[in-house]
Amino acid sequence: IVLVELPGAVWSAPAQKTYSNHPLIKSYSAQSSDGSTRLVIELKKSAKIGMKEVLPPNPTYANHRIVLDLVF
Repeated sequence: IVLVELPGAVWSAPAQKTYSNHPLIKSYSAQSSDGSTRLVIELKKSAKIGMKEVLPPNPTYANHRIVLDLVF
């Protein structure tokens, strides 16, 4: 499981999703409260975070984005 705390972030995507055909990700769920979000990503096998980055808004994407590079 990868747990991502996003203080000051409101989740606008679906609150949960299951990936039956994805080779690495089983599902995710996001819980928002008090203006912050906790994202729980369930993986199909063990991994570690190799790189993480926050991408600012740009002309294509109006909101901040996060990038997690998972190493299996």
